[in-house]
Amino acid sequence: MAINSSSHSKPELIGEISHCYGSQVLVCAIEAKRVDGGWEAYVRGGREKTGKEVVGWAQEAVRLGAGEILITSIDRDGTRRGPDLDLLKAIEVDVPLVYSGGIRLQDVAEVAKYTQGMAVGASLHYGDCTISQIKQELQRSGKEVRLT
Repeated sequence: MAINSSSHSKPELIGEISHCYGSQVLVCAIEAKRVDGGWEAYVRGGREKTGKEVVGWAQEAVRLGAGEILITSIDRDGTRRGPDLDLLKAIEVDVPLVYSGGIRLQDVAEVAKYTQGMAVGASLHYGDCTISQIKQELQRSGKEVRLT
């Protein structure tokens, strides 16, 4: 189960879901937009500011019971211009971290250094790379990957 917008209006929802079903089922999705040298969390498909600083919000979500964080860079999403590595380096959580936003084939190994997963959308959709190529790149970087 993934939540984003509802977790901002009712943060205790994270704990309620985690308590009922276990933290392993709960992904807290965070839409991050670069603002004044940091990142602000947004909701509603990146259309509405929350006033929450992203790094602190990610840590708070984990403290409340999130079992995984999905961070999307609004600034890079769909651009195929590369990930926001500064954002990735800033997020420190003790649960799996998945990143989305701007990933190209040449970025896969670098993103894998900071995450346990990644969402590669536009580069696949527009034919810049294939899933097989992504797996091969991950394997070259030392990650254990099933190639078939």
